Amino acid sequence: MAVDMALSLRDHTEYPIALAADDFIIDLAKNKYRSVFDHMTLLPLRFREGRALKYGAAEASP
Repeated sequence: MAVDMALSLRDHTEYPIALAADDFIIDLAKNKYRSVFDHMTLLPLRFREGRALKYGAAEASP
């Protein structure tokens, strides 16, 4: 889903597109979708569960 959204955004903006995710998703994106994202950030472990996830996404945003 993130790949579809990123590709759609490319049609509407020139701003860089970033991905903030866990290890598994970052590895997948680097191997299969490297050209889709301008920047990839690994979410810190403390922000990968529950309510804290939204704070981790905000911290990881460039």
